[in-house]
Amino acid sequence: MAMKVYTGCFVGLLVGLCCEGAVLQLQGDKASLRANQEPLRSVLASFEAQGIRVVLDPTLAENKISGEWNQIPIARLVEQLAYPNNYVVSWKQMETPLGILDQMSRIVIMGEGEIEVEVLTEKRKTLDVVQAEDGSHYIRGEILVGFEEGSSMKELKALLNRVGGTVVEVIDPPGLYRIKIQDGMPVEEALAEAQMSLGVKKAEPNHAFSNDEMPLVSLSGASSGVNLNLEVGERAIAVFDSGIDPAYQNLPFMLTAYNAIDPGAAVDDPTGHGTLVSMIAAGAVVPEGMPPNEESVRVLPVALFDANGWTSSEALFSAINYALDQGITRFNWSFGTDDRIPFFEEAIHQAVNRGADIIIAAGNNGEAGSVYPASSPLTESIGSGDQKGISPWSNYGDDVDAYYPGKVYFDGKWHYGTSFSAPLAAYLKALQD
Repeated sequence: MAMKVYTGCFVGLLVGLCCEGAVLQLQGDKASLRANQEPLRSVLASFEAQGIRVVLDPTLAENKISGEWNQIPIARLVEQLAYPNNYVVSWKQMETPLGILDQMSRIVIMGEGEIEVEVLTEKRKTLDVVQAEDGSHYIRGEILVGFEEGSSMKELKALLNRVGGTVVEVIDPPGLYRIKIQDGMPVEEALAEAQMSLGVKKAEPNHAFSNDEMPLVSLSGASSGVNLNLEVGERAIAVFDSGIDPAYQNLPFMLTAYNAIDPGAAVDDPTGHGTLVSMIAAGAVVPEGMPPNEESVRVLPVALFDANGWTSSEALFSAINYALDQGITRFNWSFGTDDRIPFFEEAIHQAVNRGADIIIAAGNNGEAGSVYPASSPLTESIGSGDQKGISPWSNYGDDVDAYYPGKVYFDGKWHYGTSFSAPLAAYLKALQD
């Protein structure tokens, strides 16, 4: 990855104006900003919201910024914000399906002396979710865009200019650009602009999904009732769920957990659901009616939801690529939506082409038809049932591929759901590999 760096300091005047708050717009290597007596910390937080890492000397955090800048080089703007202090602006070259894209990656502003600088803020641990008029949810200020084959970087840059946007991530496959649009522009307007732009194949909001229908699983903090007398197997399953409790993360069949919302951050499990699902997928806990297992399956726990129980299309797609890059091709998901989403289908199709076998809980509404994407022909939908028949809580119907026991005793309580049947199916399939 190539990087270019600007350093220095600047002497000049800031133009005062009457406005409230700081409004930042980035377009490629140019920026526009309005601020009226805003603390430097707050102004730089606007850059962080665009996916740029900011490091700031804490002694400068409350310096007041006023001014109006229109379409000037970003490095020049940072130079003026930092005056009379030293600064560093770092850029990275992002490889994308349309070619190389230069993106600002970091801003550092330092005062005098040996004062140790600090990261301005921690990475955002929760998603900024907005409810649309139709009741669906999406991430504020973000769109996902896919381009037609044969498009070029020229079309991408033209779109970024139309929406005042910056690319914060490229998800490849399936070749999507996650674009942060300018402050104040509604997502619906940005989508309309994208659909009218040359080269754009499809544009969607960065959809948000809640795990509030997942049953809660209380945990005592100790791995009680877990069968640890298992031969550790070589096969592996990626469990996309609410995470895993720290008390269970060091078990011999657990791989290092991955935080899909905040990559690199620690993983916990605020609902307990992901912990139980991971234990079943590993073979260490068995639903009622199943004999104890002798062999475990390694599990990669993926914390797909934030602390408020939300995830996004981007988090899911990026996590799929992460697991496949680790060589894991079997997946267990315990969530769904009533809406069929084109980019979901495209991402799943790309994953299946890379060898993925995606097993998903059918849903706990006790009605005909699986939730999406369990209902997709590219995935395997698992309901709850045994030799006595389909469980009353389980979804059922032609698109449910199989039924497995979904009643399980764990950590002193009984739990029910197709989300406990699906990991059993994944475990048993893994043993057959």
